[in-house]
Amino acid sequence: MKIKEVESITGLLRGNIRFYEDEGLLHPARSGNNYREYSEADVRRLEEIKKLRLLGISIEEIKSLYDEKLSLQEVMQKRLAQIEKEKEELAEVHKLCQQILVKKYDIHSVDQIELDVAKPEWKEMYKRVLGEDLVNVSIRQPKFNQTVSFVYAIGIIIGMVELYLLESTGFISRVVDKNKGLFAILLLVGTILVFMANKMLHRVNGKVVLIIAAVAIYPVLLYLLSHMLMRNGIFFALTDASSHRVAEYQFTEILMGGQILLTGVAWMQLKKAHENGTRMKQMLLLGALCAVLVTGVSLIICHGEWIAFEIFSQFIISLIWCECMILVWTMENKSYAAFNMFHAFSTAIDMLSPIGVLFDLRGRYGSYNMRR
Repeated sequence: MKIKEVESITGLLRGNIRFYEDEGLLHPARSGNNYREYSEADVRRLEEIKKLRLLGISIEEIKSLYDEKLSLQEVMQKRLAQIEKEKEELAEVHKLCQQILVKKYDIHSVDQIELDVAKPEWKEMYKRVLGEDLVNVSIRQPKFNQTVSFVYAIGIIIGMVELYLLESTGFISRVVDKNKGLFAILLLVGTILVFMANKMLHRVNGKVVLIIAAVAIYPVLLYLLSHMLMRNGIFFALTDASSHRVAEYQFTEILMGGQILLTGVAWMQLKKAHENGTRMKQMLLLGALCAVLVTGVSLIICHGEWIAFEIFSQFIISLIWCECMILVWTMENKSYAAFNMFHAFSTAIDMLSPIGVLFDLRGRYGSYNMRR
């Protein structure tokens, strides 16, 4: 059955169903034309998820249930303990509401309410409620894209400054270049961990930490990949390419500068396409044009003293990096019916973790095809 029928049977919205799929809780089959085909078992799974969510069971706990890491009895015991804690919090709220009624406070007297903020119950509620307010503030799609472009561009600018400082102090030549294999592995693992953590963390302060980590990793990883691809000939085992080349450092800075330009152009395109819908082909074309531009600027700086391998390598590196960024951003615009700041931060982190995104790209692109 198609998703509209599943919506009708379960009462769940399309966005909820897609979310559960993205979280790995649901795995519908694909028809010959790549459309999702939901089975009776999928519908039963959605009904189970819906009831568990209504009981207050978290997505992570539901995953653990289906992975058989936890039993339903264990989850229910934990939930009952949470409910007892919530009862204590509600008892405090109940007392306060009664106080407001007895003393006949109006909205201008709320500041006179006797609230013992030192109590653990109020501290916990204060922290949770303010955090929820910050995460769940709905924003319009143009504002979402503006936030994504701002966070991403600032991250890239900081990365360019970071790379400049590492180069000017000699850290890259003295340390990174001499241990490039080790650094490459560590940074690849780091960016994949950032990508995975981005899917699991659901607090804004956690997202801020991930943005800082992604910005720290991004420029050095990009430099190392450029260095290894152009100098060692990973694409083609050609002749020595060490003479008359633009330094890998300079190319990395040019590529990051190109991504800032691409961010601005893509944001304007998404803003323009807000009413008519975003076309994936147009956005991918922007990424390809940026890759051509970056390669051309590098060629000009090098005064044309290149071999064909270097041109090809730099173009491929630029193309992969730019298209990953564009794919993530465009598909996030397609994936959600509502937008918030939390979602914007998550999208910017994914854009700063393109290696991690490559591991997940096939599934995400398949999801996009069904959302067109």
